[in-house]
Amino acid sequence: MSEALSLKPKDIDGQRLIIRVRHGKGGKPREVPISQALLARLRVFWKSHRNPHWLFPGVGRGWKGTGITLRQALSRCPNHMTRSSVWAAINFASAECGLSKKHDQVTTHTLRHSYATHMLEGGTQLHQLSAYLGHSSLKPTLVYLHLTAMSEAQARQALATLPGV
Repeated sequence: MSEALSLKPKDIDGQRLIIRVRHGKGGKPREVPISQALLARLRVFWKSHRNPHWLFPGVGRGWKGTGITLRQALSRCPNHMTRSSVWAAINFASAECGLSKKHDQVTTHTLRHSYATHMLEGGTQLHQLSAYLGHSSLKPTLVYLHLTAMSEAQARQALATLPGV
């Protein structure tokens, strides 16, 4: 979450379709690919506030009493969004999707886990995914190699191509 909150508009490279994480795990920078659709959504969101410092700005306390609009507050705020604001947004989105807190809890780690799983199912190599996630070795990335319906289907398809099997 800290990595996402600290993103700046200049960290998005629309030409190469990447996000530069300047201070990732262990203080190491890395690049993470994004889709054209995500780039478009990030651009729309940034245009809604145009904060020069943060991709995800906070509004700060007491902005409602200042007589300015939310857009103005976001564009002027010198700080990024808080962790509690992210949790509130996740809880709101979960409720809107009909997920119950006890059984279907969504966390930032759930989103990271889903990203990793989908990237593997899409054919991303384990070492590349490890780099995207900011892991310094393959060991923590191995947790994402759990059996999925898609990977089982791919294994069966590969098995069917073997001669005499």
